Amino acid sequence: LPLQLTRRARRCLALAIFVFAAGSSFLTSQGNALFADGGTPSPLQSPTGSPRLLMERIRTLVVNQDPDGLANLVDWPKGTPLKEQLASSAHLLQIINRYADFNIGLLSAEPTGDPNDNVDLSLERAGYFVRADKRQPILLRNLKANGQGEWRIAAETIQTADSIKNTLPRPVNKILGAYPDSRWLLETIVGLATWQWLGIFVVLALSVALGKGAASVAAIASRRASRLSELPWPAQKTALTLPLSVLIGATVFRLGMPQLGLSLDVRADLLIVLRSTQIVFSVILLFRVATIAFAIYGASLQQRDRGSATALLPPLRKAVKFIVALIGLVMILSTLGFNVSALLAGLGVGGLAVALAGQKTLENLFGGITIVLDQPVRVGDFGKFGSISGTVEDIGLRSTRIRTLDRTLVTIPNGEFSQMHIESFAARDCMRFFAIIGVRYDTSTAQMVRLCDGLRYMLATHPMVRSDPRRVRFLNLGTSALEVEIFAYIDTPDFNRYLEVREELNLRILEIVAEVGTECAFPSSVSYHAQLSPLPSDKQTAAEAYLKERPQS
Repeated sequence: LPLQLTRRARRCLALAIFVFAAGSSFLTSQGNALFADGGTPSPLQSPTGSPRLLMERIRTLVVNQDPDGLANLVDWPKGTPLKEQLASSAHLLQIINRYADFNIGLLSAEPTGDPNDNVDLSLERAGYFVRADKRQPILLRNLKANGQGEWRIAAETIQTADSIKNTLPRPVNKILGAYPDSRWLLETIVGLATWQWLGIFVVLALSVALGKGAASVAAIASRRASRLSELPWPAQKTALTLPLSVLIGATVFRLGMPQLGLSLDVRADLLIVLRSTQIVFSVILLFRVATIAFAIYGASLQQRDRGSATALLPPLRKAVKFIVALIGLVMILSTLGFNVSALLAGLGVGGLAVALAGQKTLENLFGGITIVLDQPVRVGDFGKFGSISGTVEDIGLRSTRIRTLDRTLVTIPNGEFSQMHIESFAARDCMRFFAIIGVRYDTSTAQMVRLCDGLRYMLATHPMVRSDPRRVRFLNLGTSALEVEIFAYIDTPDFNRYLEVREELNLRILEIVAEVGTECAFPSSVSYHAQLSPLPSDKQTAAEAYLKERPQS
């Protein structure tokens, strides 16, 4: 068994090495094609044609300790002596090597630079000189116009560098001054002085301690909040401590790194590692925060009796995590020096194509989200949806299913369902009782008064009839009956219970009509028969004479 495990471990290790080597080879060969404008400039590309190319050239000169080459990349004021140029360039090289903080991958690769960096159009902020007390900008100047680029180090940057002294940190100077035998601190080990190695370990230990301390405080606060909160907190709340401690530790180490006096190439590599670490653990932290937040929100929906809305939480949580992971990937690629503008443009075009192709699907998806969050109806509710009446059986991401009164199942896309006129019968708190009864025309006035009073007393004494509004009125002299209107609300949302109360009221109405001594009328008509008298003969004779004498028109 140990031999088998060893063989399996060797195979896994070999596979991992192969994947790593293949991935590195692929990124090396394809990186410039996928993310253009990065890397070493071609022979046709000027080394000062953009801010990014200029800073790449400056970094190469600083690593190679070439102050003469750096002097050729400075926009010197007119009349500056050559000796002063060489001295300032040598000092600038040391200051850049020790204090400069810039990310070449974030700089503009355009000849005109970045117009949105909040400085003059002919200037570009390429980074900062970072010290314990202040941050001073590294400025570049474009010597050309009309969309062309010939960039140089601005004279303001030379003045800033001249004001910075290249000295050892104060604690190291104190130790060297107090103990003459401590010169071993200046000895170099693998490119770094001994005091720098010691400082790295001190800053690293301080970062780990502060990170763990802050994470412990956050864990204690989380446990106390879970005790005080009425909502059930998920068990994953303790999973925040690891990414939070790593983030705080990396931030502390990055803040303490300028005190170590590291060279530009070492500092650049460390910054890439620190930034990548911060991005990765920020993504992990946001993943876990999203899991906890969605769990708490789901518990809140359950407490508010909106359990059907929890069906959308898992896909929403996955969508949030996917977006966070995509942003983290783009930030890591940018940190590694790739130009992600082409990638973002491709993602934008691809997203537009997907949106156009899946327009109906997206419409139904957002319609389902609207229905679940707004909740005009819930699963189990009876209502009228457009021309369809029935009970909601299921609300999915794409469609809603309704069981009709004929027991058929109707499936409606959510995009269409969210635009319907929805009448939910389950949302009502009471139900209306309305009736118009007609009594015979030979009912007397006294009987009508007694009938209305009896009906009012019936509504007032019934326990299921609400007191306001309710009314009984002698409404109309109808075609074949004297009409009385009865209006009230029955205090129940249950349709079956409403039918029981309505039946009781109808039976009692018939009893009251009989007690008054009248009857309910039905459509009828009365015929009157009479003996007709003959028309006057003299009137008929006069009319005939008038007709004969009437002039012809």
